Amino acid sequence: MADLCTIANVKDFMNNSDSGNDAALTLFVDWVSRRMESYTDRQITLVSARIEKIRHSGPGDEIVLNDRIDTLTTVVEGTTTLASDEFEALGERRIARKSGETYIEWARGKITVTYDAGYTTIPTDWVFMAVKQCAFEFRQHGKSVAAVFGELSRSGTGGETVALVPPTWLDDVKDFLDAEKRRFA
Repeated sequence: MADLCTIANVKDFMNNSDSGNDAALTLFVDWVSRRMESYTDRQITLVSARIEKIRHSGPGDEIVLNDRIDTLTTVVEGTTTLASDEFEALGERRIARKSGETYIEWARGKITVTYDAGYTTIPTDWVFMAVKQCAFEFRQHGKSVAAVFGELSRSGTGGETVALVPPTWLDDVKDFLDAEKRRFA
């Protein structure tokens, strides 16, 4: 998985050119990117050659895939690899079976779809929300790597523990992510 934004994006947003925090910012960028994709159950960063195996029980001329289609590579219906004019991407996640200009039903049974999932270029709204969240978390936790994962506590005997603390989304970031979840449900 790639990141939804860059360290440079976050530093520009915070109006900070200091490179002394780059290691911590790298952690926040990675962590926020993974959490945003996980929270929405969406593939935003590009993944090549995603393979989905679908057991189609019919009827219907559309199949809904798990992730956004960037490029449809191959579709195999049963044991037959379809020609590129025998299927078509409809919207972000749906594919239809075609014969000429007519949509037809898929055969019952196994259908294997290979496609590039996600976006070649991350949409600006996703980048902006990731940047805002990274800047927020960096300002809250600073350079503390342990703080990213939870609260650090030290015992009187010199031991340390980290208690996991659920992450807090900024309100507008959470609203954006919830809207994306509903849009793809």
